[in-house]
Amino acid sequence: ILAKNVQEDLKQHINERTVVSFLFSGRRQATLSTRTIQAIIKQAARKAGISKKIHPHTLRHSFATHLLENGYDLLTVQALLGHQSPETTMIYAHIVSPRLLSVKSPLDCLESYDNQK
Repeated sequence: ILAKNVQEDLKQHINERTVVSFLFSGRRQATLSTRTIQAIIKQAARKAGISKKIHPHTLRHSFATHLLENGYDLLTVQALLGHQSPETTMIYAHIVSPRLLSVKSPLDCLESYDNQK
């Protein structure tokens, strides 16, 4: 799931590169190291004004959480993350949203029904 402008930028990047081994490469056309990826994310977070420590895996957690909070069902998110079980997906999903906290108990409906009699 990529924004249209990101898709276009990636297509352009792929068409312009000379080495076809890696989508993004470091020095000497080698794969990016874990430390390099961490540094890129840290720099991007700093530019965005985020002071919290951000790691590559944080992005995965955020992705899952935002999808679920925006109404995507658990099985869709599970498929997008490539998990075999929904339980694993729930570990990634930090669901503490106002929408979920505002869910009313079915017993509240019974109480209002009793008051109408």
